[in-house]
Amino acid sequence: MDLQGLLLCPKLQAFTLYYKTKLSVHNLTIFDMISHSATNYLWHEGEAGLSANEFASCVVHYLEAHLLCNEYILWSDGCGYQNRNLQLSNALLRFAMEKKKPVTQKYLERGHTQMECDSVHSVIERKLRHREICIPAEYAAVIRGARVNPRPYKVRYVNHTFFKDFQQVKLCKSI
Repeated sequence: MDLQGLLLCPKLQAFTLYYKTKLSVHNLTIFDMISHSATNYLWHEGEAGLSANEFASCVVHYLEAHLLCNEYILWSDGCGYQNRNLQLSNALLRFAMEKKKPVTQKYLERGHTQMECDSVHSVIERKLRHREICIPAEYAAVIRGARVNPRPYKVRYVNHTFFKDFQQVKLCKSI
């Protein structure tokens, strides 16, 4: 799993308009290394920010949508606010305890963080080249159409009601 570099909306060729009216759009990608499918959680800054709650909500939602797995191994970089924090750890621990399924989170070594999500983001960025985006929801259509084989990327365009507050989950005190 990894967060794509900041997407801006509107994405236009007219630079003066670009600097006056920009909205940050975020895309968290989770790549399944067995099925080679990618799920993208997309939201803009008007719906939520970039706190641990947003990332934990997306990861737990993804895991709950894939309950047929016997075991989960999550690979991510060591980014503190995104992957290496107490809220995500508590959310994953609660999920593991409730579903009785082991969850292992592994961090890539600093300087060696190339992963499959990066290729997903590269494909998306190539599709965005020379394209104008006027509203954040248009990113969802571009992401879905960025890959055809073996299957299109999945996109969950989420709003503020999707995110949960994992600050109240205090199963462990530190990581």
